[in-house]
Amino acid sequence: LKEFTCRLSTMRTLAQEAKSKSRKIRDLITGMKHLNINARVLEVSQPIQITTRSGFYTNVANALIADETGTIKLSLLGSQIKEVSVHDTIQIENAHVAWFRGERQLRIGKHGKISVAPHQDT
Repeated sequence: LKEFTCRLSTMRTLAQEAKSKSRKIRDLITGMKHLNINARVLEVSQPIQITTRSGFYTNVANALIADETGTIKLSLLGSQIKEVSVHDTIQIENAHVAWFRGERQLRIGKHGKISVAPHQDT
């Protein structure tokens, strides 16, 4: 019980820290929530149509995103797919990390937000 309580306390602390600052991809652990991340889009898969738990249809695609510390797949649903393109720098707010098909995956929930940073001309 003592170990469980300590681990729960650690997860709460990590969640609080995640709310207040942007995280790096290498630090992401399955189960983390309320994450803010800045990353670059390396690739975007072709969308496929799925049925949601509530019985509706939507499109889903995976984007491979990266920062200077690593890469992770980002699940994009519906209109989010058209918002991002390869080479975009994106800012993700209020995301969470899930485990799907043997790997970590970043997801943006219904309270999350994704935005594309303006392109810098060099």
